[in-house]
Amino acid sequence: VGSGKTMILGYRAEHLAKLHGALPDGAKPVLVLCYNEPLAVKLASAMEAKGLGEQVHCLHFHKWARAQLVAFGQGLPAPSLPREAFFADMVDRVVRGVDMGRIPSGQYA
Repeated sequence: VGSGKTMILGYRAEHLAKLHGALPDGAKPVLVLCYNEPLAVKLASAMEAKGLGEQVHCLHFHKWARAQLVAFGQGLPAPSLPREAFFADMVDRVVRGVDMGRIPSGQYA
């Protein structure tokens, strides 16, 4: 039996989305990042079922980091790197991209 962390996270994301209302042009979605990919998929599905898929983006952390690098034309780590080093480098690249203004901050509510 779980402690309810996932349930609280889902309710909190829903609350924030409703607080910000429907997304008019220029409004920012709520971002939920998970290290557990099945959890991200489950939360995304729950938000979609509630009609909040546009307002709440639930993503696996490393999938989101990769998408940021690709979307803003930042290079990806060398695929030959060991797994741990690959992911660490990917995160470093996102942080540097934000710090240097190449990846916009403030994309999410």
